[in-house]
Amino acid sequence: MALVWAHVLGLIYSCLILLALILFDAAKGRLRFKLYLVFAAGWLALLVWVPAIRASMAAGKPHGWIEMPTVMSLLAGYLFGNSLQWLKLFKRHSDEVLFQIVGRASELLIFIPLAVVFLLGLRKSLTSGRRALSDPRSALLLVAYLLLSAPVVLFVLSHLITPVFVSRYFLPSSIGMAIVLAASADALGADSRINSRLASRLMWAAIVLFLMISPVLSVMALEPLNLDFHYLDVQRLDRVVPANVAVVAGWQEDFEKIMRYSPNSQSRYYFLLDWPAALAGPREFVLDYHLMHAYRDNGYYSKNIQDSHGFLCSQPDFLVLDAEGHSWFDMTIKGMPQFEWKVLDSFDGPEVQRKLISVHRKASLDFCRQP
Repeated sequence: MALVWAHVLGLIYSCLILLALILFDAAKGRLRFKLYLVFAAGWLALLVWVPAIRASMAAGKPHGWIEMPTVMSLLAGYLFGNSLQWLKLFKRHSDEVLFQIVGRASELLIFIPLAVVFLLGLRKSLTSGRRALSDPRSALLLVAYLLLSAPVVLFVLSHLITPVFVSRYFLPSSIGMAIVLAASADALGADSRINSRLASRLMWAAIVLFLMISPVLSVMALEPLNLDFHYLDVQRLDRVVPANVAVVAGWQEDFEKIMRYSPNSQSRYYFLLDWPAALAGPREFVLDYHLMHAYRDNGYYSKNIQDSHGFLCSQPDFLVLDAEGHSWFDMTIKGMPQFEWKVLDSFDGPEVQRKLISVHRKASLDFCRQP
């Protein structure tokens, strides 16, 4: 039930754990249907969240923000995101070619041992027979393998239904990996053909050393404190914009920054709802449209979030803060001969190029005559 309350996809992990319980019972020659029903009763908690789930699904229509996964992204999912944090540190001190060589080699050095450990564990489980499967320790290993199958399940669901393949959704699977690795370390330490005491000490010393070094490497891998990648100098924007001139923020993230940090935000800055532009733009434009529409409907920035046609009909002259790659301007004003425009200034951030553009409507718009 805790998994279900944590996230709607916790239902998948809950189902995998239930499957492990059923397989464990089947190995013992018994099936406890009442227990399974009690287990599944925890899923009823999702009924409380149906309105929120429906609203979240609607925010992504006709497509969501999650990209369709590839086989390579499935393989990378089993690195659980932070396994190669030290590579970020290496990247800052090497060229791109060397970084790619070292990165791919590091992935192989991780994947190959993991694959060997997983395959040997599966082989032992399958060849040990029904009696070994019913052992509690083997049952825990069965749960681990089923948890580790979750990225594959999400990969299949992404291609059959809708994309749900996001690395943070694999966190419960990392519990399965920890169980498998612990079982492998225990088996290696107990091998009677070698000095078990020495092997056990070396194994656990290596694990402790790795756990001690990992946080240090992660901290060292962090980029130096600097401007946010999407940084916008709102104060300079306020100084550059003439008084009583409307400014359209073409990107939702810029609009939210301005509304938070500008003392003049309520009187001059706007975000325009334009459904055709949202459909024609990047995938996240649809989510931005639904989010801003919900803001306005619930009274947040209700005067500053306007329909595109209404704004264009009422404002013959205005400015546009145009962010490259998130351009409402490119999908609307540029394609309309009734407007003329020119670039006034730039507001580039570390990874976002922005232009402040002056727009003048030189001819009437057909849709302005419509009721």
